[in-house]
Amino acid sequence: MDKRICIVIPFGEWQGGEICIYELGLVIKLKAGDILVFPSWRFTHFNLHFSGLRGSLVLHSDKEGDGWVQDYNGWGYYITKN
Repeated sequence: MDKRICIVIPFGEWQGGEICIYELGLVIKLKAGDILVFPSWRFTHFNLHFSGLRGSLVLHSDKEGDGWVQDYNGWGYYITKN
C-alpha cells in the first residue's frame, strides 16, 4: 500500500535475487549500489531466490501515513493535549 514510489538500493555480495515486476514482464538484475525507483503501489513485485549475502535499503511512502498527518492516527488528542 505504498502511496507513490519505492526506492531500492541493494548491497552485499550475492548471485540471483533479481527483482521482478509482474505486470510489465520485467526481470531486473541489480548490482550492489544500484538504485531502482518505481511506483510500487501500481505493480506486483518480488525478488527471485539468491545465494550469498544481500541486504537492501528500501525507502517507500505509506498510504497509512496520511492518518498521522491528519490526527496522529487517532492519537492527536493525547499527543497535543496540554
